[in-house]
Amino acid sequence: MVERQELPPLSGYRQDPERRLGIPAGNATAVNHWFCGLLALVLTTLLYVIVFWLPSNFFTRMLLDRGPTQHAAVFLGFWCALILIIKRSKLRLQSRALNYSAVPDQHDFVLSSQTADQVVSQLHQIAEDPERFVVFNRILIAISIQRISVESPTSMRSCARLANAMNRPMRPRLRY
Repeated sequence: MVERQELPPLSGYRQDPERRLGIPAGNATAVNHWFCGLLALVLTTLLYVIVFWLPSNFFTRMLLDRGPTQHAAVFLGFWCALILIIKRSKLRLQSRALNYSAVPDQHDFVLSSQTADQVVSQLHQIAEDPERFVVFNRILIAISIQRISVESPTSMRSCARLANAMNRPMRPRLRY
C-alpha cells in the first residue's frame, strides 16, 4: 500500500488566488496588474452592454451621455477594485503564516548555527514554499546571514566595515 504524503498547511503556489486561475503571480503580495486591467476591461464592457439595453433613466444617461471620461473612470474604478480585492486575498494568505510558530516551543531554545537546520525544517513543515511568505523568507535570510558570519567571520567584518563607510559622510582630506 502506498502512503500518501501529507502536504504542509501553507502553500504559496496552491493557495495564491492568481495561480488558481492559471495566471502568473508575483511573490508575496504582488498583483499581476495586466490581468486585473484585462478583467477590468471585460467588466467595463459587460456593464456598458447591460446599461445600453436598460430603459433610459438618470443612471443610463449618466454612463452613456457624458463622453469618454465617464468610460475611463468606470474602467479605472474596476481596475483599482480588482487590484485591491486580489491584494486583500494575498494578504490573508500571508497573515495565515503568522499563526504558526517558526521556532520550537521549548522555553530554553537558542538559535545558533547548530539549531538553524531545525528552524529551516520547521518552516518547510509549515509551508511548502516558505520563500513565498514574507515572514518566513525573512527568517530564512537571517539564518543564511548567520551561517555566513559563522563560516567566515572575516568576510562579515569587511562587509560591516564597508556598510559603516557607506553611511559615513565623505570628508575631503586636505594636505597643507
